[in-house]
Amino acid sequence: MNFTNRRYFLTQTFQIKGSSILVNRKTLFEEVEFEILFERLASKKRTEAKTNSNLFFTGIIFFIMNMFFLSGSIIEMAGICIVVALILIITSFIDKKRTITIAGYDGNNIVLYFTKSNKGEVSGFVDQLFKAANDFLLNKYKKIDKALPTEPQLDNIQFLRNREIISEEEYEALKDRLYGRDNISNIGFGNSN
Repeated sequence: MNFTNRRYFLTQTFQIKGSSILVNRKTLFEEVEFEILFERLASKKRTEAKTNSNLFFTGIIFFIMNMFFLSGSIIEMAGICIVVALILIITSFIDKKRTITIAGYDGNNIVLYFTKSNKGEVSGFVDQLFKAANDFLLNKYKKIDKALPTEPQLDNIQFLRNREIISEEEYEALKDRLYGRDNISNIGFGNSN
């Protein structure tokens, strides 16, 4: 599946492949393409909304300059500074940067930008990405083969449990199947017939 995400002069294209996601980022001055394997992709997302602090503080500086011009002899500059300050401060709150970030263990994070109007579409893509990653990891690591060594297989199912792809009960059932144990408890008194 392909998904395109835009913010101002940044265009990102995401392509979900069988075992990875291909990311292509284009700006006015550069283009970067990289691939992140599903094993190297975090299973959680972080959603943020930040105001543009640069515009806000620049507006505050213009507001302070306004105070100096009011105390001096250039009253016209005071009016210009107050208008610019108000425009910058209001714009900083209107132009919030809303992102969904998925961390990559190799340092390449996936950052998706959204607005109030397309939040559902972006969240839907993130859910599809997590589903594709979880399905791939389940198919790869949930297999139990008693002919193979047990420790690497135990590491695989622990990996699935740590990423919360399988529940604790599924983990215990897979571990019991790996060690060839039945679900009968050996604790307590039992008939030895």
